[in-house]
Amino acid sequence: MRPGLRRLVDMMEGVPACVIGRRTDLLAWNDLADALYGFSTMDPVYRNVTRHTFGYPGVREFYQDWEGVAAETVAFLRLEAGQYPNDPRLAALIGELTMRSKDFARLWAKHPLQDKTHGSKTIVHPIVGELDLAHETCVLPGDPARLLVAYTAAAGSPTADRLRLLASWNAPSEQKVLCRPSKG
Repeated sequence: MRPGLRRLVDMMEGVPACVIGRRTDLLAWNDLADALYGFSTMDPVYRNVTRHTFGYPGVREFYQDWEGVAAETVAFLRLEAGQYPNDPRLAALIGELTMRSKDFARLWAKHPLQDKTHGSKTIVHPIVGELDLAHETCVLPGDPARLLVAYTAAAGSPTADRLRLLASWNAPSEQKVLCRPSKG
């Protein structure tokens, strides 16, 4: 990970952002993306978009339209498989998921292709509730195998408010405003 790219992701404080690499591996994320997805607390094997989508506990409840997210993920992975047909780690990932997940195998068999450019997702977060997020995916200049993904919410929307709440919960403890019961 280039230091400048790491700084860019970290500086995107009000926007959940992450960097995805080959084979849909999650390479970096900022604090708000961590608060949204819990990347730092999950088993590192699930720090892969495809494994997360098809095997992480509770993921079907996390994505309101899990089937749509799953189909999009498989279509992107198939596109990558066409670009890197001799990648043994990619072949191993596809084989693993085909064996472990009937849903992955079913979607893979449809032969979908779709680039990851933009879209929307509704996430049901366990702390702040429903979040209607748009996402933009940018191919990084000079490094087309890495994607910068940023999630946004419409200004003034309930989702924007909930993201701010989530960011405040994720802030370092010295920045948090603690509620104390009133005396008397």
